[in-house]
Amino acid sequence: MKVFKTFCSFFWRYKIHFIFSFVAAFVGIIFSSSLPFIYRYLIDNFSVITSRTIFLAIGGYVAARMGGNLFGNLSYYIGDKALIKTGEFISCFGIFRRSR
Repeated sequence: MKVFKTFCSFFWRYKIHFIFSFVAAFVGIIFSSSLPFIYRYLIDNFSVITSRTIFLAIGGYVAARMGGNLFGNLSYYIGDKALIKTGEFISCFGIFRRSR
């Protein structure tokens, strides 16, 4: 428990980064999870499809795909930004602790 408490205290120094990282990951998951619904919409309405519905479906597919990629990469970027700093603090803490 002591290790977990020490490790999480470093995480919460950069809580804004972690909160934005989790929100971006959540939004990216929502975008990526909507892709099967777009496929199903196309398959279910294949017999009555018009040019308007095909363009809406393709536009929704592209938006979901781009949104998933964008927010997924944003989540990785923000998370890595905070994890690098956290790793530096943890390594310094470990070095000073071993030298005593």
